[in-house]
Amino acid sequence: MVKQGHFASRKINERLDMLKLKWDNLIQISSNRADNLKQTHNYYQFFSDADDIDTWMLDMLKLVSSEDIGRDELSAQALLKKHKDTQDILDNYRQTIDNLKTSNLQTLTIEKQNSPDVQQRLQSIERRYTELLELSKLRKQKLHDAISLFRLLADADNVEAWIEEKERFLATLDPTQVNDIEELEVIKHRFDGFERDMNSTASK
Repeated sequence: MVKQGHFASRKINERLDMLKLKWDNLIQISSNRADNLKQTHNYYQFFSDADDIDTWMLDMLKLVSSEDIGRDELSAQALLKKHKDTQDILDNYRQTIDNLKTSNLQTLTIEKQNSPDVQQRLQSIERRYTELLELSKLRKQKLHDAISLFRLLADADNVEAWIEEKERFLATLDPTQVNDIEELEVIKHRFDGFERDMNSTASK
């Protein structure tokens, strides 16, 4: 119509220009809203992922702070093996935390990245993860100490049983109960064997 020289060409052009301006403005508003929605989603996603990490670390805390050291060497060895698996899982989880601090963080605006709530949350996660590593080391040492203790106690039980056995044996070597030299020689021979056994055991 404008090209055909319509009498209202000027008014039509003005109306078209206004519509184009409004259309461009709508596109801009839509783009801004999309960016805002994306940024808001990324912001909440960051904290959702941080919550997942906190929940995971709480579960791990229960494992690495356990006071269970077993009842004997065998059960303590089993706990140590289980703890090694826990330690491997803990070490491998470092990558998940690093991803939160890099990939997830980079989805936020610079302003959000440097905001106190984001920085404090990252510091809190890092601090708690470091504490888990320390507790894991302590638990490993406790289990090793427990194994050493159980071995010592088992050895002590064996020695005590051996001593009691020898006490009973000595009670049978009473020279006042013999009637002749032959019986005394038998007792002496048995006693000599006892002394050799004593000396051999004492060296251990």
